[in-house]
Amino acid sequence: MRLGGGIRTVGWSRLGRYVILALLVILAVKYVNGKAFLEHLDRSLFFAALLIQPFVFLMVWLTAWRHGLIVSSQPPPLRFTVPAVVLAVGLNVLLPARASEVLKASYLSDHAGLPLSRCIGAVFLERLADLFLVGLMGWSALVLLNLTLSPAAIALALVVPVGAIAVAITGLKILDSRSERASFPAFHSVTMMLRGVADQLTPLGLGRLFGIGLLIWATAFALLAVFVSHAGSQPLSLPQLLAVFVVTTLGSAVPALPGGIGTYQAAGVFILARYGFGLEEALALTTAMQLAIYVLMSPLALIIAFRDGTGLRSIFLKAREAFWASPAKSSKESNSK
Repeated sequence: MRLGGGIRTVGWSRLGRYVILALLVILAVKYVNGKAFLEHLDRSLFFAALLIQPFVFLMVWLTAWRHGLIVSSQPPPLRFTVPAVVLAVGLNVLLPARASEVLKASYLSDHAGLPLSRCIGAVFLERLADLFLVGLMGWSALVLLNLTLSPAAIALALVVPVGAIAVAITGLKILDSRSERASFPAFHSVTMMLRGVADQLTPLGLGRLFGIGLLIWATAFALLAVFVSHAGSQPLSLPQLLAVFVVTTLGSAVPALPGGIGTYQAAGVFILARYGFGLEEALALTTAMQLAIYVLMSPLALIIAFRDGTGLRSIFLKAREAFWASPAKSSKESNSK
């Protein structure tokens, strides 16, 4: 970004990612024995990676099923939702801060013919639900790690996503009625997205959202439990496996590097060291498990992107039309049709 005089401003988000990457590299060079780390990359990790592939595909299928139910009262076929989810999962390793989630909206809008506002609204609703579930897992991690946190902080972590949904519901009618008469097209576009989300906020829709979400997270936990139990040198109890799962999940959720690379390993090393794992083994386990998730998803995502496209070109064109075309003009065009 440049100012008027040609001075380049600092991209603080990008700078922060570079700082985190530099710190992780410094810590790895200083404390990790490279030879011992390579010794832990043995055959057991390879077989563990093979064992968890059914769980990876089950997670993709469940996510595609949930997304289809949320995005429309007449869910699009899985032949559309599954590639959309594969794109989001497989390209997450290339894009920071879960930016690949937008690919679900762009792909479905482009290939399934769904309104873009509903597709984006469905992704937004999924993120809120997952944020709530991650908050629950974070609270569970504090209990399992025997850490303390004020009740107010716990309540805030759990209430914020639900509060955001409630505010969206109560404010929709006012915002939407005013946006029809607003002269600012961007405001109209935002309320259209919220209206698309509100269409899904029924008892049945919320039940599907959180119920299937729990199945998705349970599958992710089973994936980690199978991998660590098969490849790890230390046996872990069910509560310990749950602690490893929630801590690494929180680590991967840090919006730093693409795919949670680095922060996922740091969280894994932190928690596994508490249960008797050496630094190099913990790093090898977390690195191999993360790679195992993307080893098939990323190539499949690239194939889908080259074969079908991602829909990003269409979403940019639609966004430009939505933001620059006046609502009055859009209304006239729709009436003429």
